[in-house]
Amino acid sequence: MELERRLLSRIIQALNEGGYPTLQKLKALLKQEPLNSEELRKLINLLLSLPVDISPGSEKVLPCQLGAQLVKMALDRWEGYLPPGTLQKQMTDILKKLRIYGPFAEVFTALLGALWLREEAPASALMMAQQAEQILMAMQGRQQATAPQNITPSELSEWLKLAQQIIEEILSGQYTAVRPTEAQVRGKAPVKPKPAPTEPLQPATLSLLSLSLFPDTHPQAGNLRFLDPQTAEKLPESAEVQIERLRVGGQMYRVYVEKGMEQVVIARQKELVMLRVEGESMLEAGIKPGDLILAEKLSEGEAKDLNKWQSMLGRLVLAILGGEPPNETHLAFLIKRLTKRNGQWLLSPENPAFEEIEIKPGSAKLYPVLAILKPEPTE
Repeated sequence: MELERRLLSRIIQALNEGGYPTLQKLKALLKQEPLNSEELRKLINLLLSLPVDISPGSEKVLPCQLGAQLVKMALDRWEGYLPPGTLQKQMTDILKKLRIYGPFAEVFTALLGALWLREEAPASALMMAQQAEQILMAMQGRQQATAPQNITPSELSEWLKLAQQIIEEILSGQYTAVRPTEAQVRGKAPVKPKPAPTEPLQPATLSLLSLSLFPDTHPQAGNLRFLDPQTAEKLPESAEVQIERLRVGGQMYRVYVEKGMEQVVIARQKELVMLRVEGESMLEAGIKPGDLILAEKLSEGEAKDLNKWQSMLGRLVLAILGGEPPNETHLAFLIKRLTKRNGQWLLSPENPAFEEIEIKPGSAKLYPVLAILKPEPTE
């Protein structure tokens, strides 16, 4: 685990040329002895809740989120929360995104991926180790390139030796990676989380008026807009459609609601907002990363009204915390269950690894979740 923490620190350093305080804090927490995984997860959850502006020239949040994703993967792996087979795709995707941040971010991430994957995906690990070896050998030929990252020639040789060692191990079939247990991290017996159940959800039908635009699934992509009011008024009642499946961004999704809720979701002439689920805080509600959440967008006043909050108690909500436009990079988009205890309003997760979030009246906008859209397997 110590070697992995060193690699993670190097990756964060390479990502932090902009001097982001959150990345500095992430690196400091990663170096603490003993490792405080609870504090790390709090910061990670905050960073991953920030929306990413993917427009040209707007990548301020992305380095922080990439660092948080990698540290979260490490924590999940050390504590036994990461199911086998999930690392390969995640590491491949992150490596692609990291290339724009220079060779140091790429080489240390490739080394980390090779360490993690050499047992469960040796072909991918070999490719990553060879990628790291190639970059490190090129760096040895131009020592001045290492100066910004404060890497000494001896450390450069150490990382190159590690890459070559992993390559040799994979080619010889001698795998030595040992996954640290939760006991090593927290000093207690490991407790694996229960697999995410599917029982909380049931298939449903989405009833809506013919629509003109379904947005992309980026958290800030916009609203789901129906036909303009003049056209809508002229359409007969038969223009309403009921669907169980729909295509968004080339992916087919099926409509679900929580058990006990009406299975026909009436969405006619309502303004809707769609959000992609990225975290794992609602696993026990049947909501997984990659799902889409369809929520009713209320007016500003209604979304902050306590009477409306009272009517949503116990329901899934889309909560928007933080600043107002145009400072949208300070917003946090969360899917949680709205609860109240001892007079306090709470956004409650359905995963014991996450904590409740207290919200003050008027500090958040809450939209009721109407449906959960789950991706169908591709053939």
